[in-house]
Amino acid sequence: ISKTSSGKDTSNPTNWSATDRSNLLKAQNALSQIDQLERTYTDAVGEGGGNFIQGNLRQLANNLSGGNLDSSADAYVKYANSIGAGLIKNLVNLGSTEYDAKRYIDYLPKITDTKEQASRKLQDLRQAYEDVIANLQSVYGA
Repeated sequence: ISKTSSGKDTSNPTNWSATDRSNLLKAQNALSQIDQLERTYTDAVGEGGGNFIQGNLRQLANNLSGGNLDSSADAYVKYANSIGAGLIKNLVNLGSTEYDAKRYIDYLPKITDTKEQASRKLQDLRQAYEDVIANLQSVYGA
């Protein structure tokens, strides 16, 4: 059995500490939430993506109508606001700094983002979680 300098068993991921297994699960769940965020964004803006003018007009119309005029855009904004805060808080709890958290907030696509901008932002957010997973796995040699 190989062990790290901290005494952790690196030969079998089932021997990870409860905290590290929990952190791995949180990071994996976050990746699923990011996938759902991307689907909700695509539902809201269509396959072609959004743009600044249309996105702002949709937000204005929804603000005036209470979300009744454009339910898919309203659903995305609500989902992004609710899930986004959790995704960012989770990264901080998994070891990111407060400075990183401020940067990660910008990784949440807005209804005004083009498909390319949203895709890039979501990939950056995914990468942050993939880095957490890779770091955990490197500790255990998994």
